[in-house]
Amino acid sequence: MHVFQQFAAHTPLWVWAIFALLLSCGIAALWPSKTSLGKLAIVPGVFTLWGLWSVANRYGSSWDAWAVWLAGIAVGAVIGWRLVRRQSITLLPESGQLLRAADYSLLLVVLLTFIYRYPFEVGLALYPAMTDDISTLIAYLGVYGGFTGILIGKFLHYLRLVAQSRRQLLGAGQA
Repeated sequence: MHVFQQFAAHTPLWVWAIFALLLSCGIAALWPSKTSLGKLAIVPGVFTLWGLWSVANRYGSSWDAWAVWLAGIAVGAVIGWRLVRRQSITLLPESGQLLRAADYSLLLVVLLTFIYRYPFEVGLALYPAMTDDISTLIAYLGVYGGFTGILIGKFLHYLRLVAQSRRQLLGAGQA
């Protein structure tokens, strides 16, 4: 328990703030609700920006690092799309809001990402030479890119559903 307290005490406050934001979004997603595309973009946006920052700060212009992270995103995006492919979003024409079904996967992805990523961040901070190890790079950036990709894939599916709904509303208005 003492070791965990040491790690928690030395974790920057901004990490806890991001975790709290993402956790609250994951919990809120457990129930159907009215939302907007902007709100649906928060979690994939945070993951993407955090990933860009992490790769740039830890690996700089390493083509290997960027390729592994982007490959993880591509694979994850396919998984994310498939996770929600049967979900629907209803565009509410009177308010422009979206009515979305409960999303049980968001909280799981957020928690798994932190559980997975935190030890890597600690290890890389304590042993910077690990950044040169290709297996660490693949395990860290490939999997983190995969989690980011899941969120991006889900968001892209929601975008497609909203675009379809708007086309249908425009078509119904012209008839």
